[in-house]
Amino acid sequence: MARNALSIIITILLTIVFIWLAWWLLTEIISIVGSVILSIIIVVIALFVLRGITRAAS
Repeated sequence: MARNALSIIITILLTIVFIWLAWWLLTEIISIVGSVILSIIIVVIALFVLRGITRAAS
């Protein structure tokens, strides 16, 4: 009986750890992808601004 309860507790703990790790990986991936997308948007906006400045200068 005690061994059965112990295995149940270990299973629950492992499940919690796996869920936590998966959630952490997901948030890390989302933050990395978000920062990459943000950088691309900033570069595109900067290119448009530079193109507008060069058009206005000429």
